Amino acid sequence: MRGLGWHVSYRDPETGVPRKVRFGEKSKAEAERAYHAWVAAYLGGDGRAPPVAAKDTAKPKPSRAGSRSPSSAAVQPGSIAHVASGLIRYETDRAREDGDGRAAGTIAPRVLSDRKKAVKDFLAFLNERHGVGSVGRMKLADLDIIDVEAFNRQMVESGASSSTVNRKMQVVKRIIDRAGRPEYGKQVLGWNWDALDRLSGRRASKKRLPSREQVEKLLAAADVRGRAMIWMGIGLGFGQSDLAAIRVGQIDSKSYDLRRGKTGIERYGLTPPAVWDAVTEYMRDSGREKGELMFVTSRGRPLV
Repeated sequence: MRGLGWHVSYRDPETGVPRKVRFGEKSKAEAERAYHAWVAAYLGGDGRAPPVAAKDTAKPKPSRAGSRSPSSAAVQPGSIAHVASGLIRYETDRAREDGDGRAAGTIAPRVLSDRKKAVKDFLAFLNERHGVGSVGRMKLADLDIIDVEAFNRQMVESGASSSTVNRKMQVVKRIIDRAGRPEYGKQVLGWNWDALDRLSGRRASKKRLPSREQVEKLLAAADVRGRAMIWMGIGLGFGQSDLAAIRVGQIDSKSYDLRRGKTGIERYGLTPPAVWDAVTEYMRDSGREKGELMFVTSRGRPLV
């Protein structure tokens, strides 16, 4: 935008503070090159921290013929780092703001954070395996099946859970698929993804239900809100997502009616008296209105 120049806004992963990096290039093409170089550095693409501070301005591209700016030399077009930065930009564009309702094609902030970390871990692994800055030069044709299997094996050996391993491997596949886009040269993987010798991570420990004595202690220690949550978990089988999604009016003294977000399937059931007593006490205390989320944070935002 005029007066603002080309820039990128992001949230500091350590402090959570919003930051902004401005690029001094005048043209869109020059700014995009600087942006991809910055993202590659931010994700560990060249083994260093982001090259510019939050309020710094990137130096203009030298006008001397034949010279190349450090930003344009850091990441080659179509490289794995270039593709990965494009994936992060796409995921960032479709991430919901905290408090926004679910919409088709959007992802939650925590999902975005998880995928950014997966990208960063994969790029860092390749840099360690092939040399610092290698992801800024490697194309899809340079990515061997052994590289991906080694990344998979490293996660398993580090004790990662099966769900963590699966999520990170899915992000690797997203990078590979995205490399086939025209702006990255329509690259094609030289081997079959389904031929991977994949290893599963650590199996989730078997869940154990709390004993009656433990439940009684939890109820005694909990406040009104906590008791309502505990009773709905015990009496209705609600999990975290259910408690975060249910709205005032979806449960009464006789029954409850909750639509699950993933499947869209209506769930009906009878409301046990003990559950309704706890819900009634909480509703009196909270003052939540019909149609509002039943449970929110201390700042009035959705739980997830």
